[in-house]
Amino acid sequence: MSDTIASFQKKNPHSNIFRMGTDDFSSSAFLEHIGGQSLFADKFLIILDGVCKNEEAKEFIFDNLKTTASSHNVFIFIEEDLKKPETTKFEKYAEKVFKFDIPEDKKGEKGFNIFSICDALGEKDKKKLWVVMNKAERAGISAEEIFWKLSWQIKNMLLAKVAIEKGDRAVEKLKISPFVLSKAKRYANNFTESELRGLFGKTVTLYHESRRGFSDFDTALEAFILGL
Repeated sequence: MSDTIASFQKKNPHSNIFRMGTDDFSSSAFLEHIGGQSLFADKFLIILDGVCKNEEAKEFIFDNLKTTASSHNVFIFIEEDLKKPETTKFEKYAEKVFKFDIPEDKKGEKGFNIFSICDALGEKDKKKLWVVMNKAERAGISAEEIFWKLSWQIKNMLLAKVAIEKGDRAVEKLKISPFVLSKAKRYANNFTESELRGLFGKTVTLYHESRRGFSDFDTALEAFILGL
């Protein structure tokens, strides 16, 4: 799914991306997006996350799936625990359908570990990071908390990368716990120092531009992840 969004952004660099969730779904806005078109953008991308948890919204969407499929714009539906007949309805009109299993924690229960975001980033796995980020949002974790975890991981990897190149004494001077340092050193091997400095610079820019009102924080964070 992350590849689909990244591909869309590459083909439509001036496109507008809209998100709707369970709490802010609007049938009128949905219909506008189906027929909407901009003078400055080729297409719109509309991401609907968990909207089908709302029974009225789900019924409305299913009634308009055929029209949605013929829209000039691109729609992405992210849903959990759909029943087989509901999945079949999406499959009938969707160009692509992706299914992801929610990983279980050590106790065998479906849960979320905030540090899995850091691990996905360190592994340089954009698709995994996208899935984990969406799971974090559904678990009620704010975009800012996700951002600070990513920023923290990038900083640790950069410090480890620079220290390793300077030698063991430099590594020993780092004020990072042994466990965190061992992971940072391992993950740092997946990046060049230039890449890590570039990522850290982007996080600084993202934060300040969103605070100044130049960009929406959630959208900017999503674009940052897709650009990795």
